[in-house]
Amino acid sequence: MTKMKLGVSPELCRLKAAAALIPIIESGIADSKISHERAALMLTFCKWATNIEPIDSNQADLLKRVEQGVDRMRMLVR
Repeated sequence: MTKMKLGVSPELCRLKAAAALIPIIESGIADSKISHERAALMLTFCKWATNIEPIDSNQADLLKRVEQGVDRMRMLVR
């Protein structure tokens, strides 16, 4: 069984997962392995994950990276 570090919130875990999804979505669309509908659903999760108030500069940078990735990918999914 895995143990979570103290102070790691579910919101931060979602944000980290969203940051990891962005390049997966980008490459999936580029290789035509992910449909636009599926990519849109994945981006919805990423957007939802950005509903976090960063408590330090690392979280703020991660949040900014995810928001930029979501914005960039929204143009391709339309």
